[in-house]
Amino acid sequence: MQNLNHFQTIAQEMIAADQRRDGMLGAMDDMWQARWALPPAVAGLKWIHKVVSSDPHDAVRAGARVLSSVAPRLTVHPLGAGEAGALLLERMLASPKMLMDPVALVDDDANMHGSRLHGVPIVGPVSELGAIADRLGADETIIAVPSASTEQMARIVDSCVAAGLPFRIAPDPEDMLGMHPGTSGLRDLRPSDLLGRAQQEFDVAPVRAELRQARVVITGAAGSIGSELARQIVKAEPAALYLVDRNENDLHYLCEEFRRHQITLPFRGIIEDVRDQSRLAWLLKDLRATHLFHAAAFKHVPLMESHAVAAVENNILGTWSALQAANAAGVRKFVLISSDKAVRPRNVMGATKRFAEVLVAEATRGSAMDGIIVRFGNVLGSNGSVVPLFQRQISEGGPVTVTSRNATRYFMTPSEAAQLVLQAAAMPECAGNIAILDMGTPVHIWDLAERMIRMSGLRPGADIAIVETGLRRGEKLHEELWSVTEDAAPSSNSRIMLAEIRCPTHQATSLIPLVRQLVNLGDPAALLDLLARSVGLTSQSAGLGHGSPGGNGRTARTASVA
Repeated sequence: MQNLNHFQTIAQEMIAADQRRDGMLGAMDDMWQARWALPPAVAGLKWIHKVVSSDPHDAVRAGARVLSSVAPRLTVHPLGAGEAGALLLERMLASPKMLMDPVALVDDDANMHGSRLHGVPIVGPVSELGAIADRLGADETIIAVPSASTEQMARIVDSCVAAGLPFRIAPDPEDMLGMHPGTSGLRDLRPSDLLGRAQQEFDVAPVRAELRQARVVITGAAGSIGSELARQIVKAEPAALYLVDRNENDLHYLCEEFRRHQITLPFRGIIEDVRDQSRLAWLLKDLRATHLFHAAAFKHVPLMESHAVAAVENNILGTWSALQAANAAGVRKFVLISSDKAVRPRNVMGATKRFAEVLVAEATRGSAMDGIIVRFGNVLGSNGSVVPLFQRQISEGGPVTVTSRNATRYFMTPSEAAQLVLQAAAMPECAGNIAILDMGTPVHIWDLAERMIRMSGLRPGADIAIVETGLRRGEKLHEELWSVTEDAAPSSNSRIMLAEIRCPTHQATSLIPLVRQLVNLGDPAALLDLLARSVGLTSQSAGLGHGSPGGNGRTARTASVA
């Protein structure tokens, strides 16, 4: 208020110094009534006049209206005349603060051409976007087609790029209905938009029933999967949520995110290392944990190829430590987050995850604690995903590097993966089995690179080069979600398959003392041999610590693996 009064005084002195301004302001009012466009500086004088002659609070409101009226407005083409397009138009027309003038709608439905939606003409198909934009002078395209398939979205993006138009994505209709008036909710294109995976409705009732009054612990909570699990678990409203990680920075950011969103559920961030079994056992008892989601793992395939000792210590001994601590603390359900790289493993990371799968199955067989293993492929945008690499390479002007033109990978969004993990955790039939998530159709990595270049408004090959580098050590051309020996079968959830872990009793658990001995010795060669004989690792050249003694900075010594 003090600043406003000071500003009012200055404005009064300005007007007193030049009485002729009254005549100018009157002329400006005439211009305003005639809907002439005023330069921002002139509009500012009109606002000053309003401040002098009105109550300060009214002046601020009037000033906001004037400045909003003269701010640059975008002339936009909403693309899509369905439900999302109709809701978007309503918001644009009813909310001047959005600063958008819809001049035409574009839709591939020829029966709609020539008609109007909320008074806005539907003028033609996506293929004519460039010509339509030139004719009508559009500044931007807003894509409002939430049901678009991979091919449709790729074609839409290509049309926008060819037309030289910036583009953004409209929210889903349900999200728009819940938004505050005046907010657009528009966002940039995400890699997940190019997957073409239809939005799935998940039944939250079983998850809520499972986690009601539960005290949930997530290890690796600061990672991409762990943090998304935390966000989804909050919606199920358990009694308490504990976020365990040894990465202090990312854990801090996650807790700050929860506070920023005013999460009312009791939650706590805890710095702890899952490899420390005694401390973890004390912690789980102290927290009275009922459910443990074990997401802590090293997962970068090329890096783990050179650090076999660290990978085994974290992914195998860390899982064993969490299992033992959970069992001692009376945890009711242990959920392991696994990977498609555990199937017929050809790299250290996959072999350690396969060993961890077997450990969970053995340790919970006949136990009061249920064990569930959830296996899925790559998560878009996760720390170990190719997507952040492509984004960085594109932002630096290229080239984008792809291991092979023929390589494929399974992808799903973080929220989809987390929701399916929770669905599996709530299904009694998943106990003691591997729950394999439906990943859809494998994506060609080369195609993904091209799409990501296009979504940046650039042309693959012309603006950004794509370079084939060859498969790295331990990498497969194609990943698998289950092996032929696992006999995966449908479950009661159409998005989840079930497979049994078939292994001799205590095959993995009996090897833990030897695993610990070899880790303490820092012997990657002996560990690789053990992984080859126990879980079928086929890449014997991996993990020997190139550039790092012993694979983890330790001095390597040999040990017998009898």
